[in-house]
Amino acid sequence: MRSHAIPTFFLALVILVGASAMAFAQNSTPITLTFAGDLMLGRTVAPVAAADPDGLFRDVRHVLRASELSFANLESPLTTRAHLSANPDVLIADPAIASVVADAGLDVLSLANNHADDAGQGGIEDTVAVLQSAGIHAVGAPDTTPLLVEVGGIRVAAVAFDVEEPWDEHEAQRIIAKAAPASDLLVVSVHGGVSMLPEPDPRIERLSERLVSWGADVVWGHGPHVVQPVTTVERPRSGTAVVATSLGNFLFDQRGPLTGQGALLQVRVDRHGVIGYRIGRTTHHDLRVHFTGWDLPVGVAVAWDGEWWTPTRPVPTRPTRSGLFEGFAWGEVIVAGQGRITGDDQQIVVSFRKAPGPHPVRDGMPDVRWTDSEGRSHHLGIYRAADLTPVWVAGTVPAPIMGLAVCDGSVALAYGTLDHPAVVSAGAAVWRPVGLDPATSLPGPGTPGCADVDGDGRTEPVILDR
Repeated sequence: MRSHAIPTFFLALVILVGASAMAFAQNSTPITLTFAGDLMLGRTVAPVAAADPDGLFRDVRHVLRASELSFANLESPLTTRAHLSANPDVLIADPAIASVVADAGLDVLSLANNHADDAGQGGIEDTVAVLQSAGIHAVGAPDTTPLLVEVGGIRVAAVAFDVEEPWDEHEAQRIIAKAAPASDLLVVSVHGGVSMLPEPDPRIERLSERLVSWGADVVWGHGPHVVQPVTTVERPRSGTAVVATSLGNFLFDQRGPLTGQGALLQVRVDRHGVIGYRIGRTTHHDLRVHFTGWDLPVGVAVAWDGEWWTPTRPVPTRPTRSGLFEGFAWGEVIVAGQGRITGDDQQIVVSFRKAPGPHPVRDGMPDVRWTDSEGRSHHLGIYRAADLTPVWVAGTVPAPIMGLAVCDGSVALAYGTLDHPAVVSAGAAVWRPVGLDPATSLPGPGTPGCADVDGDGRTEPVILDR
């Protein structure tokens, strides 16, 4: 279940006393891959694409383009040839749509599905050619040759299989076993399973487990036309694999309660495999793709650049240094920590409360309760550790911060309520040139910490004990 973002600092007036750009050493550079489900551009989608090509992916383009590689399963041959298949569903689409797909940010399309040869072998060849002309990689047809792409020094391999057609599982194992050691990350695309089934098909579940045991880091499934749960598989010596048996319809002219929904699987990876993942949601009720947001993690969470992910590796938290407060003259300290949040010298981040004075935000919003039962307002500030000179101070925060951990360029937070110290939610905030930018809060208790989850040499906010 998703939680809608409520800014933690809610229109807080900030006092920017000083700031400078962060400079952190980067030991490695993780990349992001995004996976979508079934993409169908023919039939009744075709006139919408012709009339409004820019609107087709406008609301999801920012997600696809932000990833180093984005994938989808193409259910429409892109050809002018006639429909030859015995399948009565004619899904062939105008080859000109390839440029629209490329502009949306899709980089790799799987053609290993039951509609790829609707216009015969010539239709497959046409599709591959038009995709190549648009700068899009095809995988899974005309044969099962692995695709190998190097991005940011990370070798990503992809293979694709239609497991509903007669296929040779031993040959698939041979292909995967050969592709896995030649890559840093192996994606296996699987098209098949019982249509309209909201839970994974047991056969596809068992197959996914075998694919992981053979070397798949990501099993990317599609074909049932509805979204199924995403799971992980722990491998004792080779990290965690992510399995998505069906991501539903990315764009299709099926628009029922289940078939009108899609999911995006986004994985963060490095040379050693998957670091973390998250699930986004899409709809296409008007035959245009609309991105509706990211699910919040239900367990341990890590914030990369202020956005929440589920880590797939152990979280090696480090203790944060407590601040020293002789001479802190701005109020009563609740909790504090020390670190390099702005990238400069050591700073102390302090959650404190005090008797309120006049304040434009509070005065302009008299219906909002800004003070606790003892009449104190709550604040968060950053101060130089050497002399407690203010660097940045939030004029007011609506939820008192009862716990925090200072990370590199960010801070992990635990929130109470104005009249009770118990932690009711957790969050994070990233240092920007104009102050702290809060992430969406995570409901329920949690313990803030800092960890270098992705091995890039800097720590990120993590929330434990969820």
